[in-house]
Amino acid sequence: MTIFLPPVNGTIGIKSKFHVANQPVKLPESKYISMIIVDEGPDIADDKIVEMVTGGDLVISEDIPLADRVIEKNAFVISTRGEF
Repeated sequence: MTIFLPPVNGTIGIKSKFHVANQPVKLPESKYISMIIVDEGPDIADDKIVEMVTGGDLVISEDIPLADRVIEKNAFVISTRGEF
């Protein structure tokens, strides 16, 4: 699972989350969580995340090639265990 967590209005706190996947995933109901469903295929979800991410954003992922692409855009990546 990859979650895209952009800062909102310059705040540090996480106010919104995006889950990007190629199929629906059950997520908790919240006005702060949105699901973006993309077509199936290699790196389609990754491409969408990289398109959306901006400097200072935080992405949680175990995907090393995605992490590299996110870091190139001056954003941050941590693993699902909270490791950089």
